[in-house]
Amino acid sequence: MMTKRQILFSICFLISVFPLFAQKIKGRITDLSGQPIPGSTVYIRETMQGIVCNEDGAFQINMEVGDYWVEFRSLGYETEQKKIHVSDSEEVVVEVILKEKSFSLGEVVVTGDEDPAYEIMRQAIAKAPFHAQQIKSYHSEVYQKVKLKLLALPKIPGMKMETDDGINLNDYKNKLFMQESFNEIRFTTPDKYEQTVKGFSSTIPDNMNPEEVFRITKSSLYQPTFAGLTSPLHPKAFSYYRFRYDGFLEEDGQVINKIRIIPKLNDPLFVSGYIYIADDEWNIRFAELHQKVMGSTQIYTITYDPVAESIYLPTTYQIESAISLMGVKAEASYLSSTKFIDVLQNDSIILQEKKKKEKRSLEIKPDTAYVVKSDSLAKSRDSIFWDEIRTLPLSKDELLSYKRKDSIQAFTDSIRKNYHNTKFELKSLLDGGKIGGDSTLFSLNYGGLLRIIPEYNFVDGFWLGQRFDLGININKHRPLHFIPSIYYVTSRKRVLWEGVLTLGYAPRRLGKVELSAGSTTSDYNPEGALRIENALNSFLWGRNRSMLYQNDYIRMKNKIELAHALRLTVEVDLSKRRSLENTTSNVLFAKKDRITSNLVTDSHFDRVRYDLGLEYTFNQYYEFYDGRKIYRRTNSPTIGLSFSQNHPMNNSDNKRSQFLEANIKQSVKTGLFSTFLYSLNAGTFLGSRQQMNFADYKHFNTSDLMFTGKNSFDSYMLLDYYTHSTNEHWVAGNVNYYSQYILLKRLPFLQGKVFGETIGAKYLYTPNKKNYMEVGYSVGLGKLLNIGVFSSFNDLKYDKIGVRFAIDLSAF
Repeated sequence: MMTKRQILFSICFLISVFPLFAQKIKGRITDLSGQPIPGSTVYIRETMQGIVCNEDGAFQINMEVGDYWVEFRSLGYETEQKKIHVSDSEEVVVEVILKEKSFSLGEVVVTGDEDPAYEIMRQAIAKAPFHAQQIKSYHSEVYQKVKLKLLALPKIPGMKMETDDGINLNDYKNKLFMQESFNEIRFTTPDKYEQTVKGFSSTIPDNMNPEEVFRITKSSLYQPTFAGLTSPLHPKAFSYYRFRYDGFLEEDGQVINKIRIIPKLNDPLFVSGYIYIADDEWNIRFAELHQKVMGSTQIYTITYDPVAESIYLPTTYQIESAISLMGVKAEASYLSSTKFIDVLQNDSIILQEKKKKEKRSLEIKPDTAYVVKSDSLAKSRDSIFWDEIRTLPLSKDELLSYKRKDSIQAFTDSIRKNYHNTKFELKSLLDGGKIGGDSTLFSLNYGGLLRIIPEYNFVDGFWLGQRFDLGININKHRPLHFIPSIYYVTSRKRVLWEGVLTLGYAPRRLGKVELSAGSTTSDYNPEGALRIENALNSFLWGRNRSMLYQNDYIRMKNKIELAHALRLTVEVDLSKRRSLENTTSNVLFAKKDRITSNLVTDSHFDRVRYDLGLEYTFNQYYEFYDGRKIYRRTNSPTIGLSFSQNHPMNNSDNKRSQFLEANIKQSVKTGLFSTFLYSLNAGTFLGSRQQMNFADYKHFNTSDLMFTGKNSFDSYMLLDYYTHSTNEHWVAGNVNYYSQYILLKRLPFLQGKVFGETIGAKYLYTPNKKNYMEVGYSVGLGKLLNIGVFSSFNDLKYDKIGVRFAIDLSAF
């Protein structure tokens, strides 16, 4: 039996959550033919509350007893106003029919040949900073609903549509997932938000924490960017958009202008659609914006209503997304209905030129301007609470989503549990796999039989073997990895092996120590042809691109941050090296006379090498995540200085050598669509250079293949792998201008496509090969993938031209 205190507490709780003597207003908005008007909105003046109707035009809301002026509206229809009386005896049912309404062009003032929309937009753009600062603070309640449905996935042989923790996305197709929340929002100028989650319900797997609620849409069209897009009220909007006057209508004695937004470029950063601007006040009353990204579309619909004298704020947001990208099809939607409880106007708006920026901390800290809190009862709200809070009824699909919520979560948990405790399976012998996982002390990755032959060259023959990765989860801040590989080479009839042991330490200073050893073949130019490039070209066409030597080594390397963004690298390498000759000539499609003899230098050129390097990045932003430092963005240069010294050992034919080199590189964002990148490297060998082995020369990042696994930004695309290597001094550099719009992308049917364009130039000076230059033009996905035409020059004289297809394999 309840005590008096419990009864009193229950009464107080009910009073705090639900107003006394409340009744539900429910209704439906249709057109003259009786068809529902999806996305139509309702605004209640007395409570300053906006409501979005569902696809059936239906809405519902609980109101206290009283009289209310309610506006019903939708784009293209006349606004209907009704005075509604709410009593304590029965709910109110409203059937609203909206009549279509066209916008009148009327008499507008035309200056010259200029569309009148431009003068309206000038006024709105000039007034945008004022409207962005009109509010000092507000208190509101927001109901949000987010819906997601995966419709289709690409069918690619051999590719699993799985997440990192083993979840197969095909198991979630054609199922609706949703999240509902009821939130209390407190805003304080300029950008502080406090979101308290009062009610939270989600059918999205693993989305069980109320503080993982979707944040309210705080982006403003009065700012230069809106949701990552370029606002039509951007200070430079006339550079990005054309505008067209499509008429006006009158509401409450005010003229509302309909302005069509037409992007000058069909790019995902721009929007199209309509914006409605009020005369004299030059504020936004309504916006319908469209964004297109490679076949996917998003539609933003925003309604602004009066919340104080001459102040209009968004009361409803709707975002509809239809995603169709590379075989992935999905649909998503977001809606919010806002009730403003208290709005305080900013009486001290100061519009002035930008002040000199104060020095900011480079540490990226968690967003303290936007705080999400959760009521202790947010997750446990019952159906009565949600029936009172929801501003639109649940559909059949939404009810089904709630019904199967628990079974889908249980299924997801079981899949993840089995994945993180992976056991050996026979199929893993073929395609590789993993034993163990995040929750086990040991984990082992292995490549499988499909990767048993990773290489072929004319010195070794075929490599037969495997590479493994053993992880030991001793401490999350000190990951230990041992990566051994062992191969039998068929032509030399011997075993080659390598082992790399890495240990992370001092996670806040990016510490990492690496110990490696091996007996393998190495390229004289470590920046020359990739091993896979040499293997394919050798076996298929008899064109060996790599010159190899035997290398038995032991190496230790340590990296640590001395101060923020100042990184020290120390390396010691002991190597027994000797020349090798070709031992096989198996070729699939070409004659064997195309094979080049392997480079033979001194019989033995053993050495001990010491490397010391310093690198510093100006204005390097960073953050700490889980106790570990992570570098983030920078727009400033990175400079480096390194010193290297070789000492001969074991009475080898090699001689002592040392060199010093410096470099600088930077990537600078130069506009909405463009980036300028450059790098410069220069150095010199010190002291005597006589009898220096070719393996110790300075080599360069080169590629001389039509199909290459290097990127065209950093590599010389037409330069031989060895002819420009030097033991004297050098200057090397490159500049690249990457943009979404240089030449081809300006064609209308290519605008908005995902690829960009690059114009680049490279330079190399060595005493033997002076003033080598390359220029090129390419299209592609940044450094990742490019197709381009390149031309080379020696001493400013034309040398050759070539087409290159480049995929940066280092990114995989």
